[in-house]
Amino acid sequence: MEPFRLTAEFRQPPAKPAGQLHPHAPQKAAYYDPAKHQSLENFERNANAKTLVVQQLRADIGQLKNFLDRNDPTDHQRHNALLDTFAARVGEGRNGYYAEHVQNLYSGAKRALDEGCVHLQNPRIQLPKRVDIVKQMARGVEHCVGGVTANIFYF
Repeated sequence: MEPFRLTAEFRQPPAKPAGQLHPHAPQKAAYYDPAKHQSLENFERNANAKTLVVQQLRADIGQLKNFLDRNDPTDHQRHNALLDTFAARVGEGRNGYYAEHVQNLYSGAKRALDEGCVHLQNPRIQLPKRVDIVKQMARGVEHCVGGVTANIFYF
């Protein structure tokens, strides 16, 4: 497998395909917001807020897994297992495996993951490249705690 390189085309945000809903529609996307929640501790104590964010993260992970199931028949199971591990670790919250990074995972990285899921069907990026992006993200978020938010792809 050749090393992953971001091209200028990849960095151009695609227009949202007509009729494609936000990944959590009709529900509003939820994120951790320090201005609204005051602290990560308050956010996690609010069971509804944290539960909604974690549920949406798991839904995003489900979309990535379904994408790999449909488009990567060779080794999608391995990458799906990595994505499951990632989802479980995010669910552990501020006292878990991603403790130092969970604030970013609940906010900016979740936004990127939401957008990535919306654009999984972007025809401007060839299908093999999209599959490779998701597979590399799966390997990266499972293995690289320090770079976890950097490993969430940006379409």
